[in-house]
Amino acid sequence: MVKTGAGAWRHKLVVGVLFSAMVLAGVWQSPASADVSAVEGSAYGCFGSTTFAFPPNPPGPPLVTGPLPEVELPAGGSVDPVTATEQTCDIRVGPAPTDPAVITTGPLTVTTQGTTGPAGSVTSTADIDNVNRTGQEALTAASISSTCTANEDGATGSTAVTGGSVATNPDGTVVEAVPANPEPGLTIFADLGVATSNYIFNEQITNADGSITVNALRIVSLTGPVQGTVIIGQVVCGVTTDGSGGSTTTTEDGGGSTTTTMGNGGGSTTTTMGNGGGSTTTTTQPDPGPGECDRPTDFVGQLLFDVFRGIADLFESLGITGFEDFGCDLDD
Repeated sequence: MVKTGAGAWRHKLVVGVLFSAMVLAGVWQSPASADVSAVEGSAYGCFGSTTFAFPPNPPGPPLVTGPLPEVELPAGGSVDPVTATEQTCDIRVGPAPTDPAVITTGPLTVTTQGTTGPAGSVTSTADIDNVNRTGQEALTAASISSTCTANEDGATGSTAVTGGSVATNPDGTVVEAVPANPEPGLTIFADLGVATSNYIFNEQITNADGSITVNALRIVSLTGPVQGTVIIGQVVCGVTTDGSGGSTTTTEDGGGSTTTTMGNGGGSTTTTMGNGGGSTTTTTQPDPGPGECDRPTDFVGQLLFDVFRGIADLFESLGITGFEDFGCDLDD
């Protein structure tokens, strides 16, 4: 946006007089950041949904364990960690304590914590100790943990494994070590004779609302009498900011498509894809209101811009009008 005319030059002459006073008074404007208006956080230690059947018999009803322990953060956040613990988690192929176990653990601890506001953020953790408590399962680990964080800049997650290994053949003589910090989606295939499974570590899922889900471990049955999914150490983190709320809509039409992205400021970007592979993109922006400026990308421009906008804010706080666009010509 470009502002021209005597008014803009008159404003610039004032800078030399006010710059020193602003520095001495500590009046400075840093780049604006969006406030976090709501937070999303949750965690649980273990969950299992398994069925057991030998063909041609149909599988029985799912045996569901957990999620336990489980915590969820209020939308308004909590300064203090929301914590839950459980001493053990046993996921078996049947309801009886003597049924073979898919996985057993020792103590499980989960937490989630988050606050709203200018520096709002969320952190969720899940810690599981003594995995393979009975010594009979394919996976063994001293501990498995997952964590995630989210703020206005985005969401990230990670998984840590201590002393982890997976037996990958029927008699347990072939063992594959699990890295201490497995890369996202690391998968170990285990063939235990009567069944095969994938052990997926550090599974990271970006949800539609921008939040992240991290599963420290997900066990997926591939073949055999036991079918289902087991999850160890799931955490979720996400935030909603004042700058969110845009939308993307895609319309299919005869093989082509039209995608329209709407932003909070009222602007829109429309991309039309044709069957021939070409595309047309049209971007519209609303007319800026008073004081709506884009910050320059170069260092000097940003420095001057922050000074000018700081002066404009100072005048506004003093009830002095006519300086709403002060410095806006620097953003072009």
